[in-house]
Amino acid sequence: MLKHIFSRWSFILSLIFILLTAVFGIWVNLKPSHGEWYNDHIFLNLNHYWQYISHFTDVPLFWVVFWILMIVLFTWLLGLRHSDAKKKWLLVIVDLLTFMASGIALFYWFWGFNYSKPSLSASYFEYKYTDIDTTEFKKIWARQGQKVNYLRGKSTEPDSSKNWTAIYSHHLQKSIKTVLPIFNIDSSLNPICKELSPQGSLLRLNTAGFYFPYGSESYIDPGLHISQKPFVIAHELAHGYGVTDEGDANFLGYLTCLKSGDRFVQYSAELGLWLYMARDARGLDKNYQTKMWKNLSQKVQDDLAARQMLDQTYPAIMPTVRDFIYGSYLSLNQVEGGLESYSRLVKMVITYNKEKQKR
Repeated sequence: MLKHIFSRWSFILSLIFILLTAVFGIWVNLKPSHGEWYNDHIFLNLNHYWQYISHFTDVPLFWVVFWILMIVLFTWLLGLRHSDAKKKWLLVIVDLLTFMASGIALFYWFWGFNYSKPSLSASYFEYKYTDIDTTEFKKIWARQGQKVNYLRGKSTEPDSSKNWTAIYSHHLQKSIKTVLPIFNIDSSLNPICKELSPQGSLLRLNTAGFYFPYGSESYIDPGLHISQKPFVIAHELAHGYGVTDEGDANFLGYLTCLKSGDRFVQYSAELGLWLYMARDARGLDKNYQTKMWKNLSQKVQDDLAARQMLDQTYPAIMPTVRDFIYGSYLSLNQVEGGLESYSRLVKMVITYNKEKQKR
C-alpha cells in the first residue's frame, strides 16, 4: 500500500515539475531580459553550490550520475517482476516517458534556459560584422598562417607525462575571468574541465568535448592531440559560465587562450582559427589553397598529421547521424546557424580586431 502511494505521489510530483518547467520555459523565451534573469538568479546560484562537489573529486561526475542511474534502473526493473503483463508494459511506457521528461526539465533548470539569453552576435556585435572581399581575406589568412608558424616555432611541445588537461583547466580558468567581463558575462563561477575515459570515446562520437550540466563541469577526450587541448578546454569552460552558443564559446575560448600568456596555448587557438579560415576558403582557387597549406611550418604540419592519425585511430561512428541530431538540437534551441555557428569564429575575430584598431 505504501509503495503504491509513494509511486503515485512521485508520478504526480514529476508531472507538476514538468508542467512548471514548460510554463517557465514559455516565460523565459518571451523576452531576452527573462533569460538574463534566469542566468542571474537561478543558474548562477544553482551552479555555485553544485561546483563544490565538482571540485571535491577528480572523478568525472558524469560517471557518478551514470552509475546511480544504472542502479535506479536495475531496482526499477526488479520491481516490475511483480506486476502482471498488461500493467507491466503500461508502467514501463509511463515511467520511462516521465523519467525522460524530468531529466530534460532538469537539464533546462541547471543550464539550458541560458539559450534564451541574447548571443554575442546580438548583444555585442549587434549582427554587424565587418565585410571583407576575397583579396583582404587572403591577406588575413596569410598573416594568420605566419602567426601560427611563429608561435609554434617559439613554443615547445608540453611534456606528455603531465596531466595537461588539469593544468590547462586551472590556467585558463584564470584567463577567462579577464575576458568575460568585457562582454558583460558574469565570471563568478569556477567551472573545471576533466578528461572523460575511455580514450577515444568522444572522438568516436565526432566530438572533442562537451559540457555536462548535471555535474556543472566539462570534459574532453584524453586522446586529443596536445595542440588541440588548450583551445577545446577554453571552449568548454566558456559553456560552464552559461554560454550556450557554440560560436560564442569558440570566440571566448579563442580570446581566453590569447590572454593566457603561454605561447603554446596561444598557438592552439590561432591554429584553430586558421583551420576555420581554411574551411571558409574552400571556394577559393585550389592552387591557392594548396599553397597556403604548404606555407605552414614542418612542426605545424606534423601536428596536423598527428591529428589526422587520431581520426584514423578513432573513426567517428555515424558522423552524419550525429551531426543531424546535434544540429537539430541547436536549431531547436534557437542557436543561430545550428552546427554552422562554430564557424562564426572567423567573422567574430575579424570584426573584433578591426574594432580594436579603431580605438
